[in-house]
Amino acid sequence: MQKTIAFREDLFVDVFDQRGTLIESIILKDNSSGLFNEIITRPFDSGVYVAQLQYRDVIVTDFFTVR
Repeated sequence: MQKTIAFREDLFVDVFDQRGTLIESIILKDNSSGLFNEIITRPFDSGVYVAQLQYRDVIVTDFFTVR
């Protein structure tokens, strides 16, 4: 996601397992180009997860599978 505003602002990503349990909360801080990058190094058990990104009052979700 690349934002189009001229000042720095954080994005928030929460990762939930298939039972709805919060697994990880991540605060993304943009660089001087307005880009975000975060590598999650902790292992996840096999299953379906939901990543939920929040920016102001907008919430976007995406599902991913860990095998």
